Amino acid sequence: MEVRRRRFLLAIASTRVAAGAWLLSATERIGVTRALRALRAGRYPGPVEPLSAEDIRRPGRWLG
Repeated sequence: MEVRRRRFLLAIASTRVAAGAWLLSATERIGVTRALRALRAGRYPGPVEPLSAEDIRRPGRWLG
């Protein structure tokens, strides 16, 4: 079977269209196109204790 130029170009174009469709469907499955919105917390979930002047001057536990 002889492959002519028009059929060859058609095969290349159809391959590119199929690859593009596959990439678009893959990104939707992965979730790249989706975006999530975070909800603001109503209040701080833990205890809130005031710090004294001595506590403020002391280095933190995770300093080094």
